[in-house]
Amino acid sequence: MLARQIEQARRDVDELMQRLRQKQYKKAGRYLEAARKRMFRWREFWLGTGLMTLATTAFLERLMRELGRWLKKIGLGWTDAWAAQMAWILLEPVTDPAEWAAYWLHRLRLDGRVQILFRRVQTVQP
Repeated sequence: MLARQIEQARRDVDELMQRLRQKQYKKAGRYLEAARKRMFRWREFWLGTGLMTLATTAFLERLMRELGRWLKKIGLGWTDAWAAQMAWILLEPVTDPAEWAAYWLHRLRLDGRVQILFRRVQTVQP
């Protein structure tokens, strides 16, 4: 439902951009075109991952706080290269999920040879 609403809103924005261009409001059209690319990004992130953020930057702010915590508490004595690797591990799944998935496919050498199927999950009382 929400994905369809986002798609409709995108079409509405496209229509508005077209009208602005027809009326020779070129700057407004360019501004709207640049804004359109990031307008629904956090909603799409939520739909794709199931993680809901309170504000558009809250999730990234938490990631940066976590990275700072790693470097200050856990990473005492890490080399710059190791700290950069840890930052990449923390930030890559959010900034480029496709590259992250490709990295793990290569790293684990799965090459489509492994399939995990869950037919049913059930809880049992101890």
